[in-house]
Amino acid sequence: MKKYANLESPKHSKLLFAACFVVYSASYIGRINYSAALVAIVSEGLFTKSQAGIIGSVFFIFYGACQVLWGYLGDKVSPFKMIITGTLLAAIFNFAFSYCESYLTMAVIWGLNGISHSMLWSPILRILSNVINKDLRAKSCLNLSLSLPLGTILAYLISSLIIKYFGWKYVFSAASFILIAAMGFFILVLLIIRPHLTLTASPSPNVKAQSFGDVHRKKLLTLLISSGLIFAILPTALHGVIKEGITTWVPTMVSETYGTSASFSIFLMIFLPIFNASGAYLIYPIYKSIMKKNEITTAAFCMLFAVIPITALLLMDKTAPIISVILMAMVTTATHAFNYMLITLVPVKFALFGKTATVTGIMNSSAYAGCAASTYGFGLIAEKLGWQMIVYIWLCLSFITFIICISLARRWRIFNKSMEDCFERI
Repeated sequence: MKKYANLESPKHSKLLFAACFVVYSASYIGRINYSAALVAIVSEGLFTKSQAGIIGSVFFIFYGACQVLWGYLGDKVSPFKMIITGTLLAAIFNFAFSYCESYLTMAVIWGLNGISHSMLWSPILRILSNVINKDLRAKSCLNLSLSLPLGTILAYLISSLIIKYFGWKYVFSAASFILIAAMGFFILVLLIIRPHLTLTASPSPNVKAQSFGDVHRKKLLTLLISSGLIFAILPTALHGVIKEGITTWVPTMVSETYGTSASFSIFLMIFLPIFNASGAYLIYPIYKSIMKKNEITTAAFCMLFAVIPITALLLMDKTAPIISVILMAMVTTATHAFNYMLITLVPVKFALFGKTATVTGIMNSSAYAGCAASTYGFGLIAEKLGWQMIVYIWLCLSFITFIICISLARRWRIFNKSMEDCFERI
């Protein structure tokens, strides 16, 4: 029978959470750094916007495609080994990228970097939903959302300084050393907590093994259809188009629209993750009280809110760059709150079935399919039709995402209720 690791000690659970937090923050430095360096790459005339966008798209194509694989394996193999392997490979490929000279080599290495990073999120979420002390799981998932904006802030801050004084290639060497340090910290924590890990026959020590076996045998496709989650794949992809489209292209957009320097445009981008850090914390009280813990309804609300700053961007054409960045930060705050609902909280609901990592992989894969489309597509559209058209696309996609999510809310609520009843019977 398959065994599941459990860590009952609150002290050691917090230490393990800290290790996961550090690794995932570092991973964002090793992937957002390309977006941060993109404005310098384009301004130097090395590639056109569409060509530079293809390299970023290759990352997301490989990242998204492998999410399903690693999500499936994340429920089968040690999440600790997956995290160590993924972090090590990401460090290697970041270092290799700093020495790339040709366009093709850059695309290949950055695609391999995408595969490496795709090994991290599913096992981390499995640890937070199945391994650590059950009283800390909900709070840990919420606090983990801070690792994304923190990693993004560090990526833009470090990149802007390095580009200003050394050049964009050194951005990737620095990320490599940071990833190695994060991996070392994770291994150290694992050695400390290892004696305190226990093995059980179910993901939770409070669930009887025999009862869990009955629930665990439910087919994944059956669960996805009955919950309506299979239909939430499209809006998850569309939110990825908006979120990554802004993160990737706004430095270039600001630089070309307002004539600012590459390093200053990157520095302005620090406002985005500062706003984003509040996304999950602002939406959580609304999710818990007003939305009655319905993740899909809350996600719909997030995208409806995003319409407001996007509309303001269209009405306030070519305002001060700082105002434009703040408005776009409001949009990404909404998309990060959406991300927290669909890619963090929703998969945790499937822990009872032993499929947290698998569902995480599916949802994250769909989000990054959208990211891949936006990285290349927005670069091409900006070349042909200008940046204003990009903002109109953001507006349309926000409305479409809202409509699909609100139509799925009732079905998800019924599924949630059935899971609660199932857990009570167990």
